[in-house]
Amino acid sequence: MAVRTALAVVPSSDLERSRAWWVALLGREPDRVPMPTDLEWSFPDGGGLQLVDDGERAGSGGVTLGVEDVDAELAEIAGRGLEVPDAATVPSGQFRIAMLQDPDGNGVVLAQDLTG
Repeated sequence: MAVRTALAVVPSSDLERSRAWWVALLGREPDRVPMPTDLEWSFPDGGGLQLVDDGERAGSGGVTLGVEDVDAELAEIAGRGLEVPDAATVPSGQFRIAMLQDPDGNGVVLAQDLTG
């Protein structure tokens, strides 16, 4: 298999409420709305995130977002009105992470690679 990209799917029980939260987190509106029940964001280095209207699975999703500087991102996110956790460096010292939850309880990890 020669995978070229991946799309994370995050289920939502209330798409408009979730949209507002994800817009505040990512700092921008979705790049595409392919269907009234789907919102999509693309990322510069590839991959993307799809927020879908799926109340049955809401809260069961999770995504890790790779960022350059977790602490700087948390400061920006807080400035946009979201509650932010403290960041921590994992025991191996390879990553700095912060763990959040969207309004449905889907897990969102911001991860900074510290290996160079």
